[in-house]
Amino acid sequence: MKLRIISIVALVAVLCSMGLVSMNVGAAALAQATPDAAKKSGVVAKVIAAELSVRSLPNIRATALKVLKAGEAVDVIGKTNNGFWFQINTSDNLTGWVASAYVVISTGKEADVPVIDASVIPDKDVCAPVAVNGRVNSVDGLSIRATPSNTSEKLDVLKAGSLVTIIGQNTAGTWYLVTTQDKKLTGWVGAAYVFVTNKAKLAEVPFVDAGTRSAATLPPSCTGGAATPEAVGTEAANPPTSNVKGKVNVASLRVRANPSTDADTLKVLNANDAVTLLAQNQNEQWLQVETADGIIGWVGSAYITLTAGKLADVPKITPAPVG
Repeated sequence: MKLRIISIVALVAVLCSMGLVSMNVGAAALAQATPDAAKKSGVVAKVIAAELSVRSLPNIRATALKVLKAGEAVDVIGKTNNGFWFQINTSDNLTGWVASAYVVISTGKEADVPVIDASVIPDKDVCAPVAVNGRVNSVDGLSIRATPSNTSEKLDVLKAGSLVTIIGQNTAGTWYLVTTQDKKLTGWVGAAYVFVTNKAKLAEVPFVDAGTRSAATLPPSCTGGAATPEAVGTEAANPPTSNVKGKVNVASLRVRANPSTDADTLKVLNANDAVTLLAQNQNEQWLQVETADGIIGWVGSAYITLTAGKLADVPKITPAPVG
């Protein structure tokens, strides 16, 4: 009888131990599966900075866990309550935080990304990058390239008048990193061929120089407080207006990117082509004009005859250098 009881107890012990093992295996599997499941948000983004640090916390002083390269894809699994930082999972299963300004969502929507912790806010002294609106200012269209170089891969050709958002620039100011209005394409365009009415805002657009460790650094003018990005499309869709009109009084006239004979040619006008006068430089030798097809650039004032309005009503400005 004792032997039978011992056998039964032993059997129960074995069954229990098997159950416990089974339970432990299940728990272990759940512990592994849950994070993996959480990391599959369905929202995918790609890096648009030359190099981007993945940090342990949503803070620029937090430990850098890894450096991502331009074009790398990551799963976006969370964000801070103000959207300045994304929690991401990399292809090698590393989880961390990146500044949202330096990635662009390629699959899914940001609205589907959960707020991880509403109390988590980036450093108050870190300036939020500004996105400035612009418009393609080349009658023949404008190539958008993978890197800031004329020999780089051509991703597409943007039509004249296309609206873009400038999200980065090289330190020379000769190239802009832009996203198209539909947010489906991000790449580099020549700065001379993008019209920006509010050039002062460009000082707050972050530098994104390929091949530098400081690829995603904010410019010196960004000294504190969260800057408010412009409303998408507002600036670019509403260029300055004027009631002062003119016409070309020579056989042909180059419209240039800047008030200089060395500046790039945006378009060539013919005799009697109509233009709208938007501004003039301080010595009145150059006029900023808008052509009938929406190209905005500079022409010599001597080659324009007024047809409506007065030159005194055209504001004088100091143009920003193109590059």
